[in-house]
Amino acid sequence: MRQSIKLELWKAIHNKLFCFSVAIGVFIALVNVLENYGLVNRIVSRIEYNIANNIPLSNSCEGCSLFVNWIAVKRISLGSQLFQFMWPVLAAMPYCWSFSYDCTKGIYNQLATRSDIHTYYFAKYCATFISGGGCVAFPLFLNLMLNAVVCPYCIPNVNNSLVGIFDGWSLSELFYTYPWIHAIIWILYSFFLGGSVACLSFLSGRRMRFVVLKILFPLIVLLIIDSCLPLVYSVINCHFEMSPLQMVFASTAKQNPEWILLGVVILFTGLTYYSGYRQVTKLEVI
Repeated sequence: MRQSIKLELWKAIHNKLFCFSVAIGVFIALVNVLENYGLVNRIVSRIEYNIANNIPLSNSCEGCSLFVNWIAVKRISLGSQLFQFMWPVLAAMPYCWSFSYDCTKGIYNQLATRSDIHTYYFAKYCATFISGGGCVAFPLFLNLMLNAVVCPYCIPNVNNSLVGIFDGWSLSELFYTYPWIHAIIWILYSFFLGGSVACLSFLSGRRMRFVVLKILFPLIVLLIIDSCLPLVYSVINCHFEMSPLQMVFASTAKQNPEWILLGVVILFTGLTYYSGYRQVTKLEVI
């Protein structure tokens, strides 16, 4: 099994779509860094002007913190807006199409005669999960590191109106006390969220021939969920963030407690793994 997983991971990483997904993620991270670079320059100019004119510096540095301007926290930047709608595509692009491709091209039939199909499926699922999660977590990590060069490090102020993380939000106390630990945990969570969303492609079946549709399928599923949420909110009067599309961000419009974040990852992972396993079982019977 270990060799099968290594082989599928090698195939997932060494393909053009994986490189393209990484390149798009890097581009989005750089867009946010350039925005923050201009913001910091404007703030520095304002501070210098205030010092020259003996103006108090009470709120001159508000919003200049590294963690406030991180793409996972600052939702009003262009980079964050791009990442919001692109991260499901980035997760799905590397390898979500592989299982359907093997089935439609006859590759699966050849592999099934040489090895255990359940081992093959588990390796395929792991490769899809890991490659998808990596392509979501890497832009967040890169953006944090590059912003550390541009933005000054300081612990966020709980009274800062620019930060959308309040009491009841996931890991909110950690964000205002140990922001580096918060950022590392959030990047790890984004890896698991990205991996589970990438595997949503298994719900589309094994006969979808068009790679583009396979890549867009997880985004379509998340958009359908988003379109149904207003009705859900009106019925149950829920005050929690239930949109998986928004859960990659630490700052959301509604509370995002840890149990909801983990519950979505577990639900997506279990549902997609079972769906793909059933498809493999049917192929074995045939």
